[in-house]
Amino acid sequence: MNEGVGEKTPKKGEVLIFVVDDEIMVAEVVQAVLSMQHYQVILFDNPKRALEAFIAADPKPDLLFTDYVMDEMSGLELIEECKRLHPAVKTILYSGSVGQEIWETGATKPDDFISKPFHPRNLLDVVRSVLASRSRPVNPDGA
Repeated sequence: MNEGVGEKTPKKGEVLIFVVDDEIMVAEVVQAVLSMQHYQVILFDNPKRALEAFIAADPKPDLLFTDYVMDEMSGLELIEECKRLHPAVKTILYSGSVGQEIWETGATKPDDFISKPFHPRNLLDVVRSVLASRSRPVNPDGA
């Protein structure tokens, strides 16, 4: 997968979504569903590459949609780093092997969680809901 290669800068008003999953087939399905709704989607099959692109991105993505279980860095660790750099970024964590209990007690929480497998309608509902919600203030002490 050529992460970000040849991707255009989103036009004003377009929503930019980074999708991060080391299972390329899952990422491509998510991309297809979101692209059909006119979201600008950039895929990453490696969370460290996604973080590098996030750091370099101007403008920053509106939404980070990431799997939890990945090599090198978990999706929750990626969310934590991205929110540290840009607290306003909206985030959705998804997983087929764990539930919300993985982040309920942590200092950094995603804006929402979705379990795999998910129906395209559920995916779109969660994405729309998170994008429509107001940003929550980040509390650095986790309280």
